[in-house]
Amino acid sequence: MATLLGWMADGQMTFSHIVLLCSTSLSTVFMASLLQGIVVVGVIIGSKRMGINPDNVATPLAASFGDLITLALLACFSQWFYSFMGKRNEKTLV
Repeated sequence: MATLLGWMADGQMTFSHIVLLCSTSLSTVFMASLLQGIVVVGVIIGSKRMGINPDNVATPLAASFGDLITLALLACFSQWFYSFMGKRNEKTLV
């Protein structure tokens, strides 16, 4: 949808921006799911050892931590991949 709206606004569809969008989103989803899974499993194990109901702890933590880690990773990956795109363009222009 973002690519389609960008194409409608600018009148052109840049392939490098499509690749940037797809690679950033897939990398973010993979790392966010991995990190959130590890944290939630750790919270569940820790709360069971402490005698606390894991449902009361894991659900709010997963909801808030999931949004926070996903946005942070999205910002980091997009900036990182965008810097590679700039280096590639500099090499081709020289």
